[in-house]
Amino acid sequence: MLSALLTLYISFIGLFMRTSRQIRGLGIRRTLRLGVASLLAGTVIVGVGCREDIIEPPTVQALVYGTATVAGQPAAGRSVTARGFAQGCQGVGSALGGDAKADASGHYRILMGGYAETSSICVQVGLVSATGTDTVFAVGTVEARRDPPFDSVRISVDRATP
Repeated sequence: MLSALLTLYISFIGLFMRTSRQIRGLGIRRTLRLGVASLLAGTVIVGVGCREDIIEPPTVQALVYGTATVAGQPAAGRSVTARGFAQGCQGVGSALGGDAKADASGHYRILMGGYAETSSICVQVGLVSATGTDTVFAVGTVEARRDPPFDSVRISVDRATP
């Protein structure tokens, strides 16, 4: 974009920065024609430079909610992650994601967002250990949608140890 604007600016300067000697020698009509031609060339270059052929998959969202517990007690303030996968829950091809902290009751709510070609998404909800060294996962399935109302799935996750 910056190079396109620079090209247009240089073309514009080319139109008005002619010396009086050049104008007298070429004639005013020819000078104006050259200036207009350089403006048109700059516009074409700008148009070609700004062209984008990138096709992205649609943005989709899904809601994941539930309770995070450690040994049956609320995991207040703990990090909960949600990752959605289009090709099973193998951890390859992540399409959606989101993070949250569990409230005082251990409840969490994550509006996952991302790009996906398919609508059926396998969701892994993870509860990170107190030391941050490992994560326990629970799995569910949700339909990712482009427009509201977004599908939701309740997935509760429990760690046996802190």
